Amino acid sequence: MNPFVNEQIKKMGYYSPPLEGRSKYRGLLLDFNERTTPVSKKLLEALANFAKEKKVQSYPEYGEIRKNIAKYADVYASQVMVTNGSDQGIDLIFRTFTKSTDRVIINNPTFPMFRQCANIAGNNVVIIDYKNDLSFPFEEVIKKIERGIKMVVICNPNNPTGTLVELKDIKKILDKALENDVLVYIDEAYFEYSGITAARFIKQYSNLIISRTFSKAFGLASLRIGYLLSNAKNIDEMLKVRGPYDVNTFAIVAAEVALKNI
Repeated sequence: MNPFVNEQIKKMGYYSPPLEGRSKYRGLLLDFNERTTPVSKKLLEALANFAKEKKVQSYPEYGEIRKNIAKYADVYASQVMVTNGSDQGIDLIFRTFTKSTDRVIINNPTFPMFRQCANIAGNNVVIIDYKNDLSFPFEEVIKKIERGIKMVVICNPNNPTGTLVELKDIKKILDKALENDVLVYIDEAYFEYSGITAARFIKQYSNLIISRTFSKAFGLASLRIGYLLSNAKNIDEMLKVRGPYDVNTFAIVAAEVALKNI
């Protein structure tokens, strides 16, 4: 065994999606839920123009991206943080708010990065399975929310089941979680497909964090850009953990154009 590695890392497996060879495949790729139609010509032109400006050697500037995401998400700019894909957002949430031995509720099956980040942090993961009809196990989750639980993770709509948690149930979870000082993290990577979002609750609940991505509906998966929504105090704490240059300028340029051409 490697004596230099943290114990929780030694116990982990890899999150290894089968990437090799996909770019050479000429059929329709559906395995990663990627957008199947091309992005707009305006977006490609904006990227080409940025490359021609010979500013690639400069560190990123984020400009108006927080403000423009806030307008799209119907929140304040202070409640937005841009991230290097939503994967970085997930990692930031776990690194900022959880520590080794904290108990975190994660459903099964769901997006593997939640377990991956929980394991890296050394969390004690409480697994609650989806029901046989693939519906969200609301009663089981609400019973488990108590003092000593640090965070509840909800993917809405869930990947891979595609099933939704109703907003009335999310509100009940937020209420009980707030009473017990428990964070509620909701992944909304597929928000654009469902149209259902908990973002309206951010003003009311200090314990809510939401992650979203430009990889799916917007089709910017290769550029790695996502964002987090939460109250300003939570965002400020996570900004301490995120590096100042973590999101590249090509991604910022593309996201700006995408938001202006919904």
